[in-house]
Amino acid sequence: MALIKRFGILSVARINAAISLVIGLILSVLWIVFTGVTGVARGINSAAIGSAAMNGASGLVVIIFVTIVYAIVGFVAGALVAFLYNVAAGWFGGIEMEISD
Repeated sequence: MALIKRFGILSVARINAAISLVIGLILSVLWIVFTGVTGVARGINSAAIGSAAMNGASGLVVIIFVTIVYAIVGFVAGALVAFLYNVAAGWFGGIEMEISD
């Protein structure tokens, strides 16, 4: 049995930030598509040409903002979870894993 005694806090935070960044990108694109479809269904986007351009620009801002926020929150959460695991592993021991060749 192998025992995981400690995680590198920054390595876990970086991996979690990368995963969160991808999730944030996917969710923000889905949100833009969903709001665009519901806006067209309601006839909001057909009112003026300028509103369509504004929706495109605001959609890009939403994609960038949400993706960055997800990455930052993912980094902080990953660091916190790794730290808490390291503390708990010091008190109770690590996680046992069976590894085969």
